[in-house]
Amino acid sequence: MPEGEVAIRLAFYLLNLPTASQSVTVCLDRHHVQSGGKIVFPAREFMLQEGRMLVEQNGKHSWLGIYEKQRHRLIISANSRGGDVIAEVGKKHVRAECKRGNLERSAGNPENKLIHEAIGQLMTVEEYAENDVLLVAVPSGTSQRAKLVWQRRPLMVKVGISLVLVGRDGAVEGLPNLSG
Repeated sequence: MPEGEVAIRLAFYLLNLPTASQSVTVCLDRHHVQSGGKIVFPAREFMLQEGRMLVEQNGKHSWLGIYEKQRHRLIISANSRGGDVIAEVGKKHVRAECKRGNLERSAGNPENKLIHEAIGQLMTVEEYAENDVLLVAVPSGTSQRAKLVWQRRPLMVKVGISLVLVGRDGAVEGLPNLSG
């Protein structure tokens, strides 16, 4: 599952939480959509297939802008300084770094490096507030399920970084309590 899809599926999930704001920002730059001249994630087409209509195009790429469905707005921006997914849920400010990954078991654990990279990205955010919830989001695949134990590791708990698994079916596992 490409990184852009992980980010957008997490954003859809967050938008549907009862206390979520009506708007979530997803940061997709050119590298999330194209690599080596090939399309790795057709973001605009994906949004349209999911019933999201582009109501305002912003930026030099066709997938950047504001998409709406019912009362929800998903803003796709190229600016990723605050995280790949940024949302307000209740009184919490959610920041997620998302990574791509295999949905089926593969030789070795290529996702480990990507998860470590995402943890490093969260550790170097420029701003942090007490109500921030920090997430690393990866596809929900066989090899990633075991990694949910990582969020119980002492420093992950102390820093407050949670690992969440995002499924193609829209399910999200490992999300911390966002109420209050």
